[in-house]
Amino acid sequence: MQTDLSVASMAAEELIASSVKVEPDFPERTKRRVIRLALNRWRRYKKYFDARDQVQAFQDALAVEIRILERKATQYTVLMFLNLDPPSGFESLTVRGYTLQFRTWDKLDDLSTADLWREVRFKDRGNPIISIYDEKAYPRILDFTPVTLELETYDVPAAVEIASERLDLLRAVLNFLPAIRVMFRWGEPQPLSKFLPSPLYGVFDRNGILLAPYYTIERYKYRKQRIEERDRGAVTELLQTINQAQEGSVSYLVLRLLQLYQQALDLTDPRATYLALWQVLEAAVERGERKIESRIKALTQPDEFLEAVLESLAEHRNRLVHSGVFPKGAENLVFILKGFVDFAIRRIIYLSKHLSTESELGEFLKHSTLGDSTLERRRKVIGFIQSQRSKG
Repeated sequence: MQTDLSVASMAAEELIASSVKVEPDFPERTKRRVIRLALNRWRRYKKYFDARDQVQAFQDALAVEIRILERKATQYTVLMFLNLDPPSGFESLTVRGYTLQFRTWDKLDDLSTADLWREVRFKDRGNPIISIYDEKAYPRILDFTPVTLELETYDVPAAVEIASERLDLLRAVLNFLPAIRVMFRWGEPQPLSKFLPSPLYGVFDRNGILLAPYYTIERYKYRKQRIEERDRGAVTELLQTINQAQEGSVSYLVLRLLQLYQQALDLTDPRATYLALWQVLEAAVERGERKIESRIKALTQPDEFLEAVLESLAEHRNRLVHSGVFPKGAENLVFILKGFVDFAIRRIIYLSKHLSTESELGEFLKHSTLGDSTLERRRKVIGFIQSQRSKG
């Protein structure tokens, strides 16, 4: 097999992007762009390309491109749309260092939204954010609430990526609320999300001038959803958990699980949703070791009946992965699996208040699968070792 040069170039770029640590922590799309620019610089200039230490030469070229990019950082406002009727007191929410501001439709005068609607009408006429009357585009103000995020970053794609990640995290929190019940749905496949992705992102400069619109490819049926006042505390508490999360902590695992959870809920194909929900369960317990299913049981603590259900769900998952077989008309499997996933995430959230790191969580899950006599024996041995060490 002979490697195609264009494929080899893309593969080399991918290897570098996955292994090079770029500081500061750029959005993924911006990181790949700056690596591509550094590779071009490395190829173009002899002082890099002919250097003895090629690794250091590439790092030097990368440092130059990062400095150039940092000098270009500027202020942006990203306008998004959420099918949420926010309760009073929710004028804004902070998600991982950025403030999402809920706006009313009559107070968007600081942004050139008229230009945005014209762009959408010409380039994405079927976008759910607009209705068209007499060849004019009007926003669907009854189904959406405008949300803005102001930030300073390196380019328009970075602004969109940061804003969409924060909005998706907020949606994950809202969709995870115990009060949000997803009923069985028959007929046309639909996502499990009640709070759906923004159908449109508008990026504006510091003066409110439209720079670019970005569109969501997937088409959803939007209907405004409510969060009850009594659920505000649950929203703010879970946001506080993920906002304070540090990498390597159990709270950071909660953040990652919610991201995967939201990705699964946005899928419309039951087969894809089923596999994506299993990915959430596996991510909750996988620590570089096997025995995934026993750890899932340790985490979810099912009774005898639910343990049999979980084993059946695992068999369906294995059959789907290895042979592509998923029972027709078995969408109820997705809802049953979602129940296990919801409980597993709630359990991890609870454990995040008692265990600091993912390593501690791994130890907890490992020991949770052991019998009482084995635990007692290990407790005695560990206690003896500690007593010996304290004696010096």
